[in-house]
Order: sequence, then structure tokens, then C-alpha cells
Amino acid sequence: LVEPFSSACRSRGQTVRTSCELGEEMDVMARLSARGVWVMVALFFAGIAMPRGRAGTAGWRPVRLYQVDYVSANEMAAHYGLKMTWLEKKKRLRLENGSAKIELEVNDREISWNGLRIFLSETIAPYQDTLCLSLDDVRSTVEPLMRPLSPGHRSRPHLIAIDAGHGGNDSGTRNQRLNLKEKTFTLDVARRLKIALEKLGYRTLLTRKSDRYVSLKKRPAIANRARADLFISIHFNSLGNNGVVRGIETYSFTPAGQRSTVAVSHRAADEKAQPGNRTDHWNILLGAAIQRRLVDDLDAVDRGVKRARFVVLRTTQCPAVLVEGGFLSNSAEARKLATPAYREQIARAIAGGVRHYVAMMETPGMKAVE
Repeated sequence: LVEPFSSACRSRGQTVRTSCELGEEMDVMARLSARGVWVMVALFFAGIAMPRGRAGTAGWRPVRLYQVDYVSANEMAAHYGLKMTWLEKKKRLRLENGSAKIELEVNDREISWNGLRIFLSETIAPYQDTLCLSLDDVRSTVEPLMRPLSPGHRSRPHLIAIDAGHGGNDSGTRNQRLNLKEKTFTLDVARRLKIALEKLGYRTLLTRKSDRYVSLKKRPAIANRARADLFISIHFNSLGNNGVVRGIETYSFTPAGQRSTVAVSHRAADEKAQPGNRTDHWNILLGAAIQRRLVDDLDAVDRGVKRARFVVLRTTQCPAVLVEGGFLSNSAEARKLATPAYREQIARAIAGGVRHYVAMMETPGMKAVE
């Protein structure tokens, strides 16, 4: 997998990130529409290039579409005890019960889960008189959110590693006009998060305590050596001269064999499981819990819970996420980030997400996303 590069893309009009310290796929498009014929064409050719759906079909009756195993919304409704309602016939539907409300739209690569955007590996496909999610997405995304404790109890975390992105000669993204540097804000939020988590009774570990450079591979190694129970990497976004885009997004490591959010097609290298995949079930839960608190507590634009094969998430031996806490390229958002009060809100929101994640691990039947 690729080491750091200068720019990456996000699907469906998402971020083109500059000065990135993250390792991710290089074969991505600058813009990818999540609707219409181009998505279906991309999905079709991806299916030809590499047959999909090897997650195992036990308990499901998948249909084969575009060389991908899909599960119908009708079957998911029956499996999880959800009521299915069409919001727009053959285009948008809702699955819901007392704790979950899932909305799907044909040709999207995301679902709405209790109002939170959750990105998928495959496009939502039409089939006969219903919509379908890929079996891989059902297994790696829907199942953890519906049944957080399904694989068994995970012990309460004690030590949380906090990774302040960039540092030293790596400034990260910048707002040149306002003279703001990402590395300054990541360290400040990391220090604030450390205090917030310690007030909740956790021990913490910073991968860097000052303005110094720490390599991408060394960051998870520090957490692994200390036997950290959670890993949270803090970053801030930028979109070059585009001063309009704003909002917050949270990443977890992409499951083996699946496409990352930025990826147009599957690659052979994606089939190999990495150490970070051992905690797939908990990665998505931690990401969703933190994204929910950030979006709600900061009244921020929800850019979604996404997947990526970032270097800092690849070799972690505990549940891990990477938070993009806002856009320095957006002047209004950058000015908020420049205030200590707003950075304190970010830290407290992340801590609140951790608290909800832990509550899920200890309380059977608790909602994965409030």
C-alpha cells in the first residue's frame, strides 16, 4: 500500500485533500457521482474485474448482481425485525424498528442510519421490486450497527492512544490567508481530549506531546507497544481554493476485500487482510459513535462515517478511527477552529463518542447510533 501522498479524493463530491499524511489508494477519480448511470457502469466493470461477495452467505439468500452478492431490503427487514416503507417507489425506502431507522436510495454508496451518513463499499442496487445492499456491506456495516455485541463482549477500554496528526516539518493542511496550520490544532485538540478522557477515568497516551515529526508507521506502533485499547487520530481537512466545503467526517479501516470510500474499483491488494481488520466490527461502531457526537454537539455538517486504508489505521491492534474535524480551507470554519472554545467542544464531543461506544460494549440492546 502507498505511503503518504499529496492529494486524495472523496466519493460523491467529497474532499480532495492536500498535504495529506495518510496512505490510501492512488487510482481514484477527482469526482465520483453516486447517482445515475456512471455509478452503475463503474460497479459493472468493477464486478468484471474482480468477482465480489466472499464474506460467506450463511444465513442469507443473496442474489448475484454485477458479479457482486447482494441482499434484498426485504430479507434484511425479515432478518432484523424491521418494518419496510417506500418513501419513493423503487427509489427510496426506509427500514425501521424501535431503535434503528435506515434509509436507502438507489445508486447511492451510503445509507442514512438514524440520520447519520454511513458510507458503503458497493452501490445500492435495484432488483425486481426492491433495493439491495451488498452482502459485504450487510456483514461489515449493518450487522455491527444492528448487533453491537454480536461477536461477544469486548472488555472496557482502559488506555486510549491519541494521535495528533502531522507535526515538526510536516505542517499538514494550511489556511494561508489566516496563517493557520493543521499541526497546531491537532496537537491542541489532542491535549484537550487527553484531559476530557482522563476526567472520565481513562488512562491516555499521546503519540506526540510537542511540535515534532512522528512517522506514520511509528504512530500505531507506539499505541501497540503500550497495549492501547483504542486509537484516535485527529486531523483537519482542506480543499485547496474551494472555500465552500465544510463539515466533519470520521474514518475507520476498510474491511479486507472491500472498496474504500474514495475507490472507484477493486484492487487485488485490497483482498489482503491487515492487522487493523481484526477489529472491523468495533472500528465502525467507534467511528459512528464519535461522528454522531461531533455532528450533534457542534451542529456541524455531517460528511459521514467513511472507510479508508490509511497508514495510521492499518497496523493498529485495537479499535481505531481517524477524525477530520473540519475544513481549514473554509474561512468560516477555520475561524471557529482558531478559537480555543471550539477546539474544546471538539475534544469533549470525541470523548462523548468514546463514552457512548463503551456504553454499547457494556449494555446489551443499547442503540449503536442514537
